[in-house]
Amino acid sequence: MFELSTETLWLLLPLIPGLPLMAAALVAIFGHRLGERSHLPVLLAVAGSAIFGFLALMHVRGMGAHQAPNAVFNYANWFEAGNLRVDWELRLDSLSAMMAAMVSFISLWIVLFSAGYMHGDPGYPRYFAAVGLFVGAMNTLVLANNLPLLFLGWEGVGVCSYLLIGFWFAKPEAAKAARKAFLVTRLGDVALLAGMILLYRAGDPVGLSYDTIFSHHYDATTLYWALVCLGIGAFGKSAQFPLHVWLPDAMEGPTPVSALIHAATMVTAGVYLLARMLPPLAGHAVTAAQLESIGAFQDLVLVSGGVTALLAALIALGQTDLKRILAYSTLSQLGYMFMALGAGTTKGNVECHSLASAAAAAAVFHLFTHAFFKALLFLSAGSVMHAMGNVLDLRRIGGLRKLLPITHICFLVGALALAGLPPFSGFFSKDGILEVLEQGAHSGGSRGGLQHAMLWLGLITAGLTGLYTMRAYLLTFWGKERIPEEAGHHAHESPAVMTIPLAVLAVPAAFIGLALGPTHLFGHFIQASPGWHAAETHAFAWKLAAVGLGAAAAGIAVALALGDRRPSRKPNGLAETARSGFFIDDVYTAFFAKPLEQFGRLLNFLDRELVDKLFELFARIPGWLGESLRPLQNGLLQYYALAMALGLVVLIAMFTLAR
Repeated sequence: MFELSTETLWLLLPLIPGLPLMAAALVAIFGHRLGERSHLPVLLAVAGSAIFGFLALMHVRGMGAHQAPNAVFNYANWFEAGNLRVDWELRLDSLSAMMAAMVSFISLWIVLFSAGYMHGDPGYPRYFAAVGLFVGAMNTLVLANNLPLLFLGWEGVGVCSYLLIGFWFAKPEAAKAARKAFLVTRLGDVALLAGMILLYRAGDPVGLSYDTIFSHHYDATTLYWALVCLGIGAFGKSAQFPLHVWLPDAMEGPTPVSALIHAATMVTAGVYLLARMLPPLAGHAVTAAQLESIGAFQDLVLVSGGVTALLAALIALGQTDLKRILAYSTLSQLGYMFMALGAGTTKGNVECHSLASAAAAAAVFHLFTHAFFKALLFLSAGSVMHAMGNVLDLRRIGGLRKLLPITHICFLVGALALAGLPPFSGFFSKDGILEVLEQGAHSGGSRGGLQHAMLWLGLITAGLTGLYTMRAYLLTFWGKERIPEEAGHHAHESPAVMTIPLAVLAVPAAFIGLALGPTHLFGHFIQASPGWHAAETHAFAWKLAAVGLGAAAAGIAVALALGDRRPSRKPNGLAETARSGFFIDDVYTAFFAKPLEQFGRLLNFLDRELVDKLFELFARIPGWLGESLRPLQNGLLQYYALAMALGLVVLIAMFTLAR
């Protein structure tokens, strides 16, 4: 068995987030000198993080699946406020080790791809400084042992997303998309902070460490509202309905940034947060009221995930831009993960805790496999974009399989994994989510009907996923070769620095689900996290898998029947509705953005015309008084003596009257 000493872990663990952060600082300071070599410090730092993350993962694995490996390392005190003490504490267990290794490994290949994709850009050093900061912040988030430190990483990835989505800030669409992402996710962040405050006020005031939170028995009402606040934070960061509107617009950033946000960082944070919190809280709930609170919160998560999964899949059908199709597919797949997190029962016994852990494990497994094939798909789209002169409109490109052979094969692998065909990874992880929904539907609990409805919704979404995924693949790589004029006459396959990451990511996208899913290796490993309950091992649900495969195959069959038929350029009611995202942005603009804008204009008018004028009036009063009293200061001593005499008479009169 592979195990590291405590001293080695104490030194190794902070380097996982620390190396990218140090590289980011180095490039930010010396980027003007590094120039086109600015990627090297970040590449080496993220490679180091990936190596150390893998060593930490092997250490946790070597300790045994049933020992609940958990190591907490305290490095220093961060701050104290009253009874609250927050330390720089990092946590190594099954969940954090898996996340840190996955984030660093995928980020490594995205950084390498970026070196080719961003070559020649005037903001090259700025880009890699922000990417290093992004990876460091995400690793801080997943390794933190308390909510304040998690919140630090949480805000860090939010700032980095703003910087990278708006990287080409001179482009109005990019600047607008960055502001939108920042403001929408801030709504969730405020709710997350409120949830932390509720937990602190109601629990033991000792730093909000996970073990302290999980061991405290909260009042049912407080527990519910704290979870709701944490859930809103997760909805915002992971772009779940109704806070999903920022993610598609994030496509305005460089394509490797899209891969980073959609695969390894940012949107996975919300799933991680709920997976970290729900199984231990369900396990420590001792009263029916507490279990009911957790179940009621899970209902919100379940419905939000289901609506997001179906809605995003429908919107993806109407898109004509390859990156936006992939963006909406991320929304849909995140919806699947939230559906799993919302599964589970509230029966008040071991089965409840077991199913909660199994459901969270299914969500995290899909997060894990999705990271590989979604990074592969976005980087493949970036390779297409690089060859096509930044054009990804499916009405203008096509038949690229011979021109881009490596990109074509890698995109196909990612597409088949996303569509959920065996033996590709998405088939096994998506089936795990459908399985826990089926278990919840037949558990006999009061929430079984809702979970049964979500199971059917998941199957419908699986069919839609197969349709839009295969449709995008066929329109891009099959049919008559179409090369836009922006590509010139020299369109060709991307250089090795871009195709090597594609080839590397294609391997786990194809086979990692098969290796870890049916063997239950992933589930046993993740459920060894402290506070989780190892679920009873079940045989692979082939019957349900066949139904899910049938739904995906039906969608693919429809796509094949449509063939190379391009999206119409003429306005079409249904297509335009889907393309516009069912006008949700327009609704938000009409009912929230415009009224707030008008309210802001009113406040600006009142501030300028009333408040400013009032303060100007107050500011002029001393001047007016000075002007009125100035004649008294004429420089003649007899006038001053007369004033003193009159003042003395007034004082004597006052004292006389007072007696």
